[in-house]
Amino acid sequence: GTDGSDLSLFVRNDPDGEVIYLPEGLLYRSGETTKHELLATGGEEAYMDYLEQALLASIAAADPGKVNVFHITIHPGEMAGDPAHPYAALEDFLVNVVQPLVAQGKVRWATFSEMADAYQAWEAGAR
Repeated sequence: GTDGSDLSLFVRNDPDGEVIYLPEGLLYRSGETTKHELLATGGEEAYMDYLEQALLASIAAADPGKVNVFHITIHPGEMAGDPAHPYAALEDFLVNVVQPLVAQGKVRWATFSEMADAYQAWEAGAR
C-alpha cells in the first residue's frame, strides 16, 4: 500500500503479496484530461480517440518480456449519443481500432482474472 504520498510501496512487486495490481496502461497520466471531461466536451468520439491514442502508446511502450496490461471500463450510461445507436462510437473503436490490433497479434482480450493469471504464470517463470 501507500502512505498517501509515497507510491513506491504500491508499485513495488511483492511475489508473496496477496494483491495483484493490474495497471491501466498509459491511460489518464497525471495532468491529462479525465474521461468525464472528454465525454462532456467532445462526446464519445473524443473519448474513443483518446482511448485509441492511449492504447497505441501502451502498445509502443510494452515490454515484450513481461505481461503488459491495458484496461478500460465504459459504463452504458456514458454512451449518450444518438439514441438509435447509442454505442456507435464504441463499436467503431472496437471494430476499427481493437480488432485489427487483435488480428496483428498486438492485443489479446482477457478478463481481469485472466490477466492476473497470466501475470502469476509469468512471475513464477521469472523467479
